Amino acid sequence: MSIIRYKLEGLYQRNQQFEKFYPLEETAFKLQTFITSELMQGEQYVNHKRFGMACGYSESQSLILLMAISSMTDNGLLQLNYHFSSDDGEERLLLESELNTIVISDDDTGGKSTLEEAIKNGRDINISFEIDKRLKKELLG
Repeated sequence: MSIIRYKLEGLYQRNQQFEKFYPLEETAFKLQTFITSELMQGEQYVNHKRFGMACGYSESQSLILLMAISSMTDNGLLQLNYHFSSDDGEERLLLESELNTIVISDDDTGGKSTLEEAIKNGRDINISFEIDKRLKKELLG
């Protein structure tokens, strides 16, 4: 049994509605095939749009699935990263736990807020899903 299927089983046990929208065997196969292909091309991240197009999911369907997987504690598959550009142009990848440590200027009010608050209030931010090193090792040997 692949690590992907095993980890998905845990997710599906906690949320039984997933089986209806993302059949376990089919989803595990699609994820494994896509991630292996991405790794063989040198990619370190799963792009939810590319994953959706390759596997027949809408953008929102792929985003829901990948967000659910990355939200599992110690999922061993994917880590959600937030892409942040500071005012001085520095690009950073942040984990969700770091969003409340970044204080930014609010262009609308002139005040300051944490990046986490700004996202909750509608600020757009790019995200990516980093492929876990254990999964890389299993898929590439």
